This record gives sequence, C-alpha cells and structure tokens, in this order.
Amino acid sequence: MKVSFGIVNYNRLFYLKSCAETLMESVKDYDGEIEFICIDDNSKEPGTQEYLQTLADRGWTVINQEDCRQKAKKDIGKIQDVIDEFSAALNLFFETSTGEVIAPLQGDMQFIRKGWLQEYVSLFEEREDVFAAMFDAQRKVRLDHRSYDKVVVGDGATFAV
Repeated sequence: MKVSFGIVNYNRLFYLKSCAETLMESVKDYDGEIEFICIDDNSKEPGTQEYLQTLADRGWTVINQEDCRQKAKKDIGKIQDVIDEFSAALNLFFETSTGEVIAPLQGDMQFIRKGWLQEYVSLFEEREDVFAAMFDAQRKVRLDHRSYDKVVVGDGATFAV
C-alpha cells in the first residue's frame, strides 16, 4: 500500500530537517511505496531553499505554496482569500498526493522508532471502518478503553479503533 507523507513548512528549517530526516530513517524498512511531499510557504530563513533542493534531489516532491498562489492569481485574476495558510497547504498536499494512505505531518514532529509504518498501514488494510489514524507528537498514549472498540498495541505503536 502506497503511503504519502506531507510536511508543511514556513521558516522553521531546524524542525523541517529534524522531521524529514527522522521520518526517512524511521521508514526505511517499509516494503511498500512511499511518497514524500513538502509544502513550503516561500521560506526566507537562510539555508531553507538549499535544504528543500536536497530533499528534491532525494526524491521528494517540493512545492512552493507562494508559486501556487501566484498561478491561481494568473488563472483566475486574483489571489483567493485564504483564512488559514496551513489549511491551504494541507489541501495542496491532499491534491498532490497519490498514496492510498495519506499522512499529513506537523513539521516539528520527530520519529524515534523504526518499524512502525507497517503496523500503521496494516490498520487500514485490516479494518474497513478505519479511515484516519492520527500521529501523537507527544509520544504518550491517552486512551480511554471505553471509547474504542479495540486498542491495537504493536512493537512500539498503539492504535485505537
């Protein structure tokens, strides 16, 4: 099953690097296809554009959100009013991604465990009633067993369904 990961970034190079590098390292053992997408909102922080280019060189799809706004302005004659640029970036990720499993990420997340992605994908393969599973950046399990039909605990991953 193909998984698409998307990171939204704006002037947070340190966090972007940490998230992207730990993510790539943590999913190396996954047998399926993986797509990495970074939506950057025209960051001006020194070093960001160079790092985005290294991601592109490593197979990532890197999209400049400002370029998309300007293209929309050209196509429809104005820049559409957007209340929340983060939401607009997520929509751009959803439109761009080609995976069967779509995983939007906060740019300040770190992935410290390996082997978790297969369990994550298995959740979608085995359960027809699961359409979303959230990543907990706090790395804490806060589950009330009365609220869920089943709690699945694997090697370092916990899912409530």
